[in-house]
Amino acid sequence: MPQRKVSTAQYETPINVASLSVRRQSDITNTTTLGARIETGWGVMAVAVGARVFTETVTFQTSFSALPIVTLTCGGDSTTASTYGSGINAIAQNWATKAVSITAASFVSDLRIADNGTTATAAAAGFVFYQWTAIGN
Repeated sequence: MPQRKVSTAQYETPINVASLSVRRQSDITNTTTLGARIETGWGVMAVAVGARVFTETVTFQTSFSALPIVTLTCGGDSTTASTYGSGINAIAQNWATKAVSITAASFVSDLRIADNGTTATAAAAGFVFYQWTAIGN
C-alpha cells in the first residue's frame, strides 16, 4: 500500500477498513460484521427567503449490503458564497439536521432552521452546507 504523508518527518501506512470487523448495535441487538466501508461527502442547498426546511437526496457511490449508519452535520450557511467550506452563520444561528429515509442506496439530508423554535424562517436567501458520513458493509 502507498504511504500517506503525515508530517515532514513521518509516514503512516493507511488502514484498509474493509479488513476490519465492525461491532454494531441495531436497536438492542449486537452484531459483529467483517468488511466495513465508510463513505463521506458534503452538499450545498439553496436557501429561499421565508423557507424553513431544506432537503435533498444523497445517493451513495456504491450501495451498502444493509442499512448503513448515517451521520449528518450542518456546515454553516452563507448569503453570498456557494462554495463548500465557506459557511458561516449569516442566515440562521441554529440548524437542526436529520438523515432520514435511509436505505442501502441513499438517504435524505434534512436541514431546518431552528432559531426561535419551529416558527423561524430564512430572512435572507443564500446557501446552507452539510457534511455526512455513512458506515456499513
